[in-house]
Amino acid sequence: MIKAGLLGLVALLSLSQVVRADDAAVRKWTLGGAVVRLEQIALGDDHHLLTIRADGMLMYAGTAAHIDFITSDKGSADTPKLVPITSAEASDLVIESFSGGAHCCFSIRVMTLGLDNVVSQPVDLRDAGAALFPLPGGKQFGLRSADEAYAYRWTSFAASPAPELLLRYTMANGFSLAGDQMKKPAPSADELNQMAAKMRADPAWKSDGLPTPYLQGVLDLVYSGNLKAAQDYAVKAWPDDVSGRQDFIDDLMHCALPSSPWWSDVAALNGIQPYEAGKDCKSEY
Repeated sequence: MIKAGLLGLVALLSLSQVVRADDAAVRKWTLGGAVVRLEQIALGDDHHLLTIRADGMLMYAGTAAHIDFITSDKGSADTPKLVPITSAEASDLVIESFSGGAHCCFSIRVMTLGLDNVVSQPVDLRDAGAALFPLPGGKQFGLRSADEAYAYRWTSFAASPAPELLLRYTMANGFSLAGDQMKKPAPSADELNQMAAKMRADPAWKSDGLPTPYLQGVLDLVYSGNLKAAQDYAVKAWPDDVSGRQDFIDDLMHCALPSSPWWSDVAALNGIQPYEAGKDCKSEY
């Protein structure tokens, strides 16, 4: 978390040196006593420059290939709106920045407007965007996204699994998993056996790469706090005539899971201590 007033002192570029791509491409809103200004600028390729000022003082400045605002369960919007993230009062602006490039990368900041004008550290969502979801009580929102840590690991990018993330943000602790919202009951033994039998018979096993439904099924169990069920399913849902099962399970447990930026929270969700990826693990895929 950064005091927004300090962030203005280390802005990404000198505002006095910005050249606008088009003077008409400037939009401005007043929210919570602050002036939010979004404009198109000439910075190599066209970029967005977002500035937020309160009482004439620069509170925040940032650039990205594209900047939007998270305002509802539909995801990003081009018009900002204050929403209740840190309290039941709608005083938070959720800023989504896109770096540009092939399916990458999105980051989120939450700026709480008011007496302190506090802006969060960015949370990197890689290829996933975000949307709002209601927290218990219905007066505050969290952020729904996906963990893209497994892209390319076992299959193509398009077929890679991306387990759902439900995030809670507070000014004191920053972003963390809303474990109470992600936790689900484990499937019964009969349910698990039925799931596994259906997956073993899936014709996708005959194609290149591991089947997306298999990978997603394993990770969905892990990310709902059911690691033991995920391990059982990983074994039972793998056809006997397909090789590589133990290699996948070893990679999942020793390399893939602890390589996720959310691993500490995922481990806590499953009631275990987080551990580091093995020394022989590949760092990138």
